[in-house]
Amino acid sequence: MKNILATAIAVLAFTQISYGQWATSGAGNAYNNNSTGKVGVGLSLTDPQTLLEINSNSYTAGNQLMLSGLERTRYSGLLSQTVAAGITIFSLGTISNFINYGQTLNLYNGNVGIGTLNPAGKVHIIPPLDGTVSALTIGDNSKGNPNVPVGSSPGGYNIDFHGYRDIVAQIGARIRAERINRFDVNNPLIQGMDLAFSTSQGIDQSYLLERLRIKYDGKVGIGTATPDEQLTVKGKIHAEEVRIDLNFPAPDYVFQRDYKLLNLDAVKAYIAEHRHLPEVPSAKKMEKEGINLSEMNMLLLKKIEELTLYVIQQKEENATIKTELSKIKQQQDARIAALEKALKK
Repeated sequence: MKNILATAIAVLAFTQISYGQWATSGAGNAYNNNSTGKVGVGLSLTDPQTLLEINSNSYTAGNQLMLSGLERTRYSGLLSQTVAAGITIFSLGTISNFINYGQTLNLYNGNVGIGTLNPAGKVHIIPPLDGTVSALTIGDNSKGNPNVPVGSSPGGYNIDFHGYRDIVAQIGARIRAERINRFDVNNPLIQGMDLAFSTSQGIDQSYLLERLRIKYDGKVGIGTATPDEQLTVKGKIHAEEVRIDLNFPAPDYVFQRDYKLLNLDAVKAYIAEHRHLPEVPSAKKMEKEGINLSEMNMLLLKKIEELTLYVIQQKEENATIKTELSKIKQQQDARIAALEKALKK
C-alpha cells in the first residue's frame, strides 16, 4: 500500500514538473488539466475530480492501477468497480504467473472482505478449507520478557471487547493468549500457550476478572488459573445430569460365593479402633485430599451390598432362632399339658 501511495505521489509530482507537456485527450490517453493541475487517466477522462483519477469506464474492467517488476506476469493491482445495486468495491490483489490471487482484500459497503467480494460483516475472512492457510495469525516468534520464573508468563496477546459504563469506557470482556515459561528461570526457551477468558460486572475496570483458563497441557480451570486435573472447578456445579465412566469393576463381586465378608465382630472392632468403616478413608484424609467421585460411589455401593448380606444373614439367624423357640415352646406346652393331666388325677 505504501508503494502504491508513493507511485501516486510520484505521478502527481511529475505532473507539476512537466505541466502542460502532455495535455492530451481521447480514448486510452492521460489528460492533464492545466487549469487545475488534476490528472485523469482513462477513456476520455478530461475532467478529473481529484488530483489523480483513474477511470476504466467499465463495470467489469480489470485492475485500474498495476505495479509490476521484472516479470510482468507477476504484479499487484488496485481495482474500483461498481456491482449490482450501484455498490462500489475497492479491491487490492496480486497476480503471479497468470494465477489470479486478485481481489484479496475488498472494501464493500463499509465491510472488509479477505478472500471474498461480498463480506457479510465488518471483517469477513474466507481462507482455504484445507487448513493450509490460517484465517488469522496474531504475534510472532519473539521471546518476550525473558526474566520470568518457570510457570510465569513472558507475555501474551489480548482480544478486548468494550463494555459500557456511564463514568468511563472500559473493557467488558477479554480473551488472552498467554505464553508460559516451561524451560528455566529467566530463560524461556520453551513456551507453552494458555487461553484465558475474562469478564466484568461493569462497575469499574478492576472487575475485569479471569473466569476460565485452558492450560497449554489441555487442563481446564473454572474459577482457578492453576487446574490440577482435566477439569478443575473452584466453586459449585449445577448440572441436570452427570455421567461418569468407570475404570474399575463395579462391586457385584460382593455377591460371589467366594467373597469373604467380614463378620460383624471384626467390623465392630475396626470401628472401635479407627472410627470409620473398613476401606472408607478417614474424614481427615477426605478433607485434605478430597474424594474421587466414581471410586467413592462404588465404595458406598459395596458397603450397601455388604450391608444387604448382613441383613440376609441376620434374617437367617432370626429364622433359625424362631424355629428353635417354636420347638421349645411346643416342648413346654407338652410338659404343661402333661402336668395338668397328672394334677387332675
